Amino acid sequence: MPKREVSLTKKDVATLMQLDRSRQLKRQPQSKPKGVWPRAAKAYFIDSILTGRPIPPIYLLRIPSQTGRTEFTVIDGRRRIIAVKEFLDDGFGLTELGQGSVAKDYKGKKFSRLPLKLKQRLLNFSFSVLVMSGYSKSEIQDLCELMPTHTVPLSKRDMCRAFAEAKAGALGQTKGP
Repeated sequence: MPKREVSLTKKDVATLMQLDRSRQLKRQPQSKPKGVWPRAAKAYFIDSILTGRPIPPIYLLRIPSQTGRTEFTVIDGRRRIIAVKEFLDDGFGLTELGQGSVAKDYKGKKFSRLPLKLKQRLLNFSFSVLVMSGYSKSEIQDLCELMPTHTVPLSKRDMCRAFAEAKAGALGQTKGP
């Protein structure tokens, strides 16, 4: 049995898209639902990249290749990769998402219509990537069962509480017992 390894690395959008174009990135789903994100979710994700919101890591499985090229199977992050690819291919435009959104100024704009600065920001964005190797199919399926299939945004109340606690911590204040 091959030695199991996990390494944390960074891969920018341009590199991931090159891997995808050269068929070194296999995007077939493992055991997660086959659904796709609606356009609004894709636009929100792109806006999150452009505005610097936290993005979860992508999980890849390094797989042996007959050609000698390194190939990967996407374990988690397929929808994120598809959203970026579709946006780069002008498959959808940005939608206005509220305060702090770049879409506020570029509502409806597709990738080709964005200013060069925003195009470069997207192409240069680096995903955190966990690259795994030596894992069996059943081990990967077990791992997929542990990963969330969707996220739920915080309520406004929870966000206000989190910001208040962060601000209090930055000021050296602590909450009472």
